[in-house]
Amino acid sequence: MGYTKSDLMEQNLELLKISVNRVCLCEGDPQTYAEVQTNAIGCATINQYDFTGPVDGNVDGRKIILSGITITASSGGTASHLAFVNTATTTLWLSFPRNLSRDVSPGETVSVSDIEIEEGDFSTTV
Repeated sequence: MGYTKSDLMEQNLELLKISVNRVCLCEGDPQTYAEVQTNAIGCATINQYDFTGPVDGNVDGRKIILSGITITASSGGTASHLAFVNTATTTLWLSFPRNLSRDVSPGETVSVSDIEIEEGDFSTTV
């Protein structure tokens, strides 16, 4: 295993913290901001102060944690993914599947437990 300065990982995680301002429950796996807009079941406004960290990762590397949030569904569908976006720059920063997808009705509130975003130590072979 090589060496990676933890500052490198922390800069990436700090950039994510200051760049995203909404987290959305989506139906399907969005690959663009436009797809988030089309497939969002509901969104919550967030800011950098909703995150803690960077702190040591669970296995290695560093992580940030978004404390549990509540999202109110504006439409119905199967909430299978979460997407982190910036609405001012219309940028999709990150999307990933939820542990458990579930059907959601309009007006329903969905509690999302703490979300850990971890960047592991780099590994290279020569």
